[in-house]
Amino acid sequence: KLNTPVRIEKVSLIFSGAIANHPTRVLAEKEASIQRLEQDWGLAEGERFRQAKWSEAKNKVLQRLSAVRYPNAKIVSSLAVIDREQHRANLNLQVDSGEAFVFGEAEISGLSRYPQKVVALNNDIKQGDVFDQDKLVALQTRLIESGYFKSVQVKVSEQNSPTDTLPAVLPVQIILEEVPSKNLRLGVGFSTNTGLRTQLAYDDKNLLKRGWLWKNNLKLEQLEQSWKSEILLPTRQYGFRDGLSYEIKHEKIAAIGDIYSHAFILRRNWGTPEIDRTLRLRFLSDTIKS
Repeated sequence: KLNTPVRIEKVSLIFSGAIANHPTRVLAEKEASIQRLEQDWGLAEGERFRQAKWSEAKNKVLQRLSAVRYPNAKIVSSLAVIDREQHRANLNLQVDSGEAFVFGEAEISGLSRYPQKVVALNNDIKQGDVFDQDKLVALQTRLIESGYFKSVQVKVSEQNSPTDTLPAVLPVQIILEEVPSKNLRLGVGFSTNTGLRTQLAYDDKNLLKRGWLWKNNLKLEQLEQSWKSEILLPTRQYGFRDGLSYEIKHEKIAAIGDIYSHAFILRRNWGTPEIDRTLRLRFLSDTIKS
């Protein structure tokens, strides 16, 4: 019958490499095992065979293996035997996980203006940790968001071959391009509320050669003048970033007079890219002179 669908009669999944040699290994978080891969295999016997789903299932196996511990995983052979007369398909997939890898030491290049701790405080990859692609991506993201670098590349390179007692080690290469540590900006403008405006901003990303970020903003307008100075410490473990700031402002309001404001703020930021949290402690003082 021309319209009879081809159904999967049998699926054969064969794994080789370190994943097959150490089936009782303690699994890292998100790590794939033969049992997990077989349980999550997307094509069941008796299901209608579709080429797109067959390709998707193979890619999923490879991606899950290479993401954690087995970065060199590869498909050795892939064969779908279709019997069109009997309307059935036999699927055979052989996957070699390759060796099991752990992270080695961090190798940092391109760091000259800033202290090494601005990298170390953002790096939660420890020597001996199981290879995890997501950790490399997270480290690269944190370093870019730190504000010290124009570009960041985080990758690994194989250093040694495994033995019966030692796993294969992948040193973490961190390649950096720094931004200038000091920056001066001048701007002019106009506001219908406060008149002509001149603004001067100065940033120093390596205050006292400690990697502290010092931000200054002086704003001079006809009816309002302010100066704000802020110090932010480098991001620490678990994403904590502490800072303090001082701001003085003068406003001239016709119905009230001159208002002089002072603000001293202590703050802590933490969280994730999806959810950012801030804790602030403010000390405020206002003085009015008619």
